[in-house]
Amino acid sequence: MMSAIKTTEEFAGQVVADVSATLSGVMTNIGHKLGLYKSMAFAGKLTPTILAEKLGLAERYVREWLNNQVAGGYVIYPFQLNHASSSGTGIVV
Repeated sequence: MMSAIKTTEEFAGQVVADVSATLSGVMTNIGHKLGLYKSMAFAGKLTPTILAEKLGLAERYVREWLNNQVAGGYVIYPFQLNHASSSGTGIVV
């Protein structure tokens, strides 16, 4: 019978996962509101500089956003949307 009491490591793992999910949700919302996903849709490979210029945003922040999206699997490097089909793009755009 499994104990209902979590180990310290299990609890810490849950906290990290919850915080990561929260931050990824915020970053996804930012990407949607700023038009980052829409600009990336079907554009192929983009650099942070090109994407920032396209939207009139600071390159540094676009680069940091892209790094977060790569870590979450939403974007692949070199930077382009990670979608298996056009239906995947419709979800985030």
